[in-house]
Amino acid sequence: MSDKTEYNAAFDHGRQAQFVTQLVEGVTHILVPGDCNLQSMEKLLPAPRRIVANPEFYDVDGFADYAKEFKSDGTRIFVDQEQRRFFTIFDFHAPGQPAWGDHSASLAVKLSPEWERWKKIDGKQLEPQELAEWLEDNLEYVMGPVGGSELLDMAQNLKVTLKGNLQIDQTLQAGLRTLQIKDESTLAGKSGGKDLSFPERVDLALRIYDHGDTYPIKVYLRYRTATDSVVFFFKIPDPERLEEQAFDLIVSKVREATELKTLKGKFSGPRHK
Repeated sequence: MSDKTEYNAAFDHGRQAQFVTQLVEGVTHILVPGDCNLQSMEKLLPAPRRIVANPEFYDVDGFADYAKEFKSDGTRIFVDQEQRRFFTIFDFHAPGQPAWGDHSASLAVKLSPEWERWKKIDGKQLEPQELAEWLEDNLEYVMGPVGGSELLDMAQNLKVTLKGNLQIDQTLQAGLRTLQIKDESTLAGKSGGKDLSFPERVDLALRIYDHGDTYPIKVYLRYRTATDSVVFFFKIPDPERLEEQAFDLIVSKVREATELKTLKGKFSGPRHK
């Protein structure tokens, strides 16, 4: 059989075949001969019959604005605290009214870069010069009780006196404050005739989560004497608990902004993993 003959035979077979149409929920479906596949013709309508969309947001304001625009009586928000994700399911099930759950929005909450930096330095020993460099890069987050600029000045110009009458002068920048370590438990110095001391606690204000609000954090500033110098380190008390508390504030903000029920738990629909 030639190629032309095969083509004519196939064309005649297709012309003789009958397409079976059927309405399903007002949408025309066609039963395609051969594999008997039922195909929806919804794509030929001027608009779809329901919304199938799953946008993802990175800030609470955008997430809340979208939720308020499309929410209905059955809309629910699921909060996966382990993954730090929010899922708003707009067409969710109601008693006696199952729904497809095709329309949703998610909010992905990530740790902020500044909080990640502070976590990495938690408990790490810092030489005076390293402390000065760290404070210089993170000055904006130090709120008190001694100002960030004062801490930076102290770290940049040190006069260290240790037990055994061992004294070391270290100046990183001329004209800044002088600090004395009198013993293993006291750090003090003078500036403009005023006594200065390294605080035991440093008050920070920074974002724990990206695109979020600043959060007050209290960290401890510790030091230890070495053979011929002194090392400093910051200690963050229970950083995991701080992250949990800050996340709970975001949950409250989402609940207030959307006026929707927020349910802590996982939701693993086909489009929401």
